[in-house]
Amino acid sequence: MNKSKMKSENQIRLYGKNRKHVAAGKRRYWTDIAAWNSHRQSLTGRAPVRVNVTSKSKLPEFAGLSPMRIGPVACYQENGKPVTALNLEVAWQYSKIYSHVIGDDGKLVDVRDRFLTTDAQGNPVPTAEWFRWRDAAFANPCFDHRHPDFKFNKKFVRRAFPKGSQVAWWYWDGKLLDAVQARKQIYARLYERHVKSLPGFQALRKIVARGVDLQIFDLDGYDWQALNLSPADCVRDLNHSFGHGMVLAFLLHGIRPSTLNLQTN
Repeated sequence: MNKSKMKSENQIRLYGKNRKHVAAGKRRYWTDIAAWNSHRQSLTGRAPVRVNVTSKSKLPEFAGLSPMRIGPVACYQENGKPVTALNLEVAWQYSKIYSHVIGDDGKLVDVRDRFLTTDAQGNPVPTAEWFRWRDAAFANPCFDHRHPDFKFNKKFVRRAFPKGSQVAWWYWDGKLLDAVQARKQIYARLYERHVKSLPGFQALRKIVARGVDLQIFDLDGYDWQALNLSPADCVRDLNHSFGHGMVLAFLLHGIRPSTLNLQTN
């Protein structure tokens, strides 16, 4: 691409809190976003617009893009009744069916008997206890960001059990999904459905429409373009979390992650 074309086409980049140095054998997702920022400014004569899209953003319209603040969300019909979650993050986290959880002693505890059983054909299905667990979380008023106890409960919105606990499946609309399927069919689909009408998303679209570069910050984000990854690669990559900043960046590029073809050649 020649320099004049690079000047005329604005770019959208995502970055997060990735570490520059990682343990041996681990993949590094860090990229020098500051170098990109400086390079683009030298080409265009304008600094990229930087936007924090986490719940801690100082601008309410962008904080409102957090999945913890998007809701309530209609999930699906079950036994003739609608299933609704307080917010998108709760819908995602509490659709997980755990097989093992970290106990008080820091060791894994097998909870398959608690959350999983089999149907008449021998296929795995959630237990009645799991459905009660899901329903209680989906309707828990303390998981609403406006609740006075939300600050304390935020860690439980993000993760039902301690880090290191193991998820066997996600349950959604009568089906068990693996992690990659769940990213597409639950997280991306819900986020796409709800975010497009929000003021924060419209503001991002206006920034892009002005022809200026956009730099999106999300804690779980990384610059997939600088790493030469495709959107499908990002959805499939279970070594890194898949956050709402990624979905936002895809949508602003005109990419719908919920409809991506994830088949590998």
